[in-house]
Amino acid sequence: MNDPEPLIEINVRAPRYFIMRVRGLCRQCDEPTDLFGLALPAGHETLDVDEDAEDCAPSAWILADRPSLIFRIEFMNAEVAARFASLKSSFRPGRQESAAGPAWTNHCESCGSSFDDEELFSEPEEPFLPINEAGASAIGLLAIDEPLEAAAGGYSLDPPFFNAMSRD
Repeated sequence: MNDPEPLIEINVRAPRYFIMRVRGLCRQCDEPTDLFGLALPAGHETLDVDEDAEDCAPSAWILADRPSLIFRIEFMNAEVAARFASLKSSFRPGRQESAAGPAWTNHCESCGSSFDDEELFSEPEEPFLPINEAGASAIGLLAIDEPLEAAAGGYSLDPPFFNAMSRD
């Protein structure tokens, strides 16, 4: 997943990023656990794929003028992976039902069960998709002033209540 030359193509890049952190409940053991994710500020780039081309060849990098969340992350550059390791987080490579292959996955600190990103990022009122400012303020954003390159299967442009998330 984090080989020096990934087999999957990098499709997002940014000069800086945020590590998101929120407390959530494990669906297996019902214990609270830290959950992690990645957010990108405005000014990041996404790879535009020409779907009309026979081989869906990449065509250009597009500058995003709004923040986004990325998930189902199949690859991230070594420096970003090292950041998560230094946090001693439960966010590590694993299997998810919604991902095509191995992806960076949250694991319960108590029982080790994995979380699927679809549960965390795609359903209203789930940990990374708040429905109001109060819910968003529970999400901490740690700004990291280093580059990020990733292959993400999920991308949410201009997430709701992003500006209400807490800055660490």
